[in-house]
Amino acid sequence: MPPIQTLHAVSQEEGRTRELLMFNTPRSVRAREIVRHDGGRLWLVERYDANLCQWLRRAACADAAAVFEQVERLGAGG
Repeated sequence: MPPIQTLHAVSQEEGRTRELLMFNTPRSVRAREIVRHDGGRLWLVERYDANLCQWLRRAACADAAAVFEQVERLGAGG
């Protein structure tokens, strides 16, 4: 499932989004790569809740393979 948009955020601040992927799925899903305070990186997978009008975190993944697995599950309604 290819991303439909990739945005690169240039930020040196820790805990900030480094990269954002939006996916073309039946439900709106995105993955944000953040830089943690210890310098490590973590992907946060989020689904948009139209009732609350906000993105809700559904998973945290350390590698890209796990991100795509979570996106596939959440995008299908899981």
